[in-house]
Amino acid sequence: MIRRLNKCILAIFLLWSVGSSAHALEHPNHNIGFYIKNFGGCIDPETLPNVYDVFTKVRSVAEVNHRDSPELFIIKDLPGPPAFVLPDGNLILTQQALDVVYKDVLDQEEGDTRLAFVLGHELAHLASDDYWSSEVKHLIQSKALSGEINDSILEQIERDYDDVKESEFKADDKGFLYAAMAGFPVEILLDHENDFLSYWVAQTYTQSSKTHPEATERTELLRIRLQQAKDALEFFYMGVRLAHFGRYQDAIYFFREFQKVFPGREVFNNLGVCYLQMAVKKMPPSFAYHYWLPCILDNKTVIDRLNVSPIFRDRTQIEIAKDFLEQSANYLETAIKKDPAYRIGYINLAVAYFYLDEIYKARAAIEDVRERIPRLQSDDYEVESLRALIISKDLQRSDNWSDAKKIFSDLANDHPSDALPPSFYYNWARLLEDRGRSAEMQWQELTKQIDKLPRPIARILCERLEDPSAIEECLEAINESDTKNRPTFPKPLPIQPGSDAWQSEQAEHPLHNWRKLTLSWPGKNISAEIYRDSQSNVALAMDGIVEMVILRKNLGPLKQFLQENGPPQHKQEILNGELWSYGHWCVFIEQDRIKEFWVVRKPL
Repeated sequence: MIRRLNKCILAIFLLWSVGSSAHALEHPNHNIGFYIKNFGGCIDPETLPNVYDVFTKVRSVAEVNHRDSPELFIIKDLPGPPAFVLPDGNLILTQQALDVVYKDVLDQEEGDTRLAFVLGHELAHLASDDYWSSEVKHLIQSKALSGEINDSILEQIERDYDDVKESEFKADDKGFLYAAMAGFPVEILLDHENDFLSYWVAQTYTQSSKTHPEATERTELLRIRLQQAKDALEFFYMGVRLAHFGRYQDAIYFFREFQKVFPGREVFNNLGVCYLQMAVKKMPPSFAYHYWLPCILDNKTVIDRLNVSPIFRDRTQIEIAKDFLEQSANYLETAIKKDPAYRIGYINLAVAYFYLDEIYKARAAIEDVRERIPRLQSDDYEVESLRALIISKDLQRSDNWSDAKKIFSDLANDHPSDALPPSFYYNWARLLEDRGRSAEMQWQELTKQIDKLPRPIARILCERLEDPSAIEECLEAINESDTKNRPTFPKPLPIQPGSDAWQSEQAEHPLHNWRKLTLSWPGKNISAEIYRDSQSNVALAMDGIVEMVILRKNLGPLKQFLQENGPPQHKQEILNGELWSYGHWCVFIEQDRIKEFWVVRKPL
């Protein structure tokens, strides 16, 4: 919090330090320091920690331009629009805006969701370098409505208004999507009975004008567009779910549909991950799993379902894998162009180039993430261990292996053994064995975490143990882990995965009264329907067969669930929470609450 407060002071200093530049003299109001100095100062962030927490969540999923990460400043006594962005890359919120956002809310979550939408809207303007609309808002409110601007100026604004209106609508759409992807229940915004949208529009545009429609007109159009955005968001989430269960080719269809609406960094990253995982399936297992490489969207659970086989794939399979890897790299390059500080994109890109044996590009990607996000350098085990593996393959340097070994050793010396993930010890062991060194200590450390290992990795671990009784005990532990962590799904389902969805129009069918969203890809001879009931439960059917059911209501307390079902087979961070996997079903946990159950059709 002290750091944020200092930024208010720093902003004033920067205003004076750039005061001699022509741009600053001509446009002083393009700099945050101008507003802090002239309009009552910056509100102490320590008094509004929740506001900054909401901003941080929304900023983490928003697109950014080629500038430093935007910052939020709350100005006390600023007249004019309640929220707007500046060319210096900052976002201003007024006390008036906070009063509007949190007025008459049912609870904190509703107010936070409203705020997330407002902040997302402005961040969308910032990503598009769209400052003109903010300036027009200020002009209209402060001058035009009081009659201080003549008709010719208004006519010029009106001629440009179509572009402004379109930019406002796009910012609405993206703001809604940003808020949803940051984990806020955006359906609250579409509630007619508690209509924030009309209220916000009325507060933003207090009167109609030649350049702005009536508040009710814009609200209804906004409501329609946000409902469409909500449908599109379901494509993204369905792609994430399908990818989690290893259905990468199906997931790609849904990600591409979402891409049409919102071509942001997350969708390009996830497309890259899908092609990366499809490539892994085509690789010889001895190559694919020689190291335990991160692949962020689906880290552990996918690898767990693949069987390591000694059979080497044919040449055609290898070429297909290479093609998938190249497509993956292209998507991931796009993801980091969308956001040059996107950690996940750099890691996945480094993995793709590592598999392609383009070590220099892999090294560039991993060094970029360390340079752009310096705080990761010492504590990000994932980045550092991947960097060590890449360095070990860098043939331009004679001491590359010893440098890589030192990275692992330093991390191990600086942190308790139980603080380091199992992938760290696995990759360290592999690195040592590649040079003919003993890795007994690393393998022994892994045995302590065998219940956390994907099956192929666990089997490799068992093979490394020298004592036959230890090998047998290791294999038994794998089997026990598989059994105890895959209980039967504990809840009744409105329809079972694998059921026929062709007859859903008939009155007796379980999906008859569900809202249906239909998708088709004629060139691929594939169709899909997403069904949603009044309780927000979802069913996915593909080619007439229910493939997945998502429960969102009456899920029960987390503590009781754990008592009845035990710990999951795997945990992983996903979206804004954790995903707990139990074989063909999983639980999405957010803030220690069960948010969703996902149940997929078992493979035949």
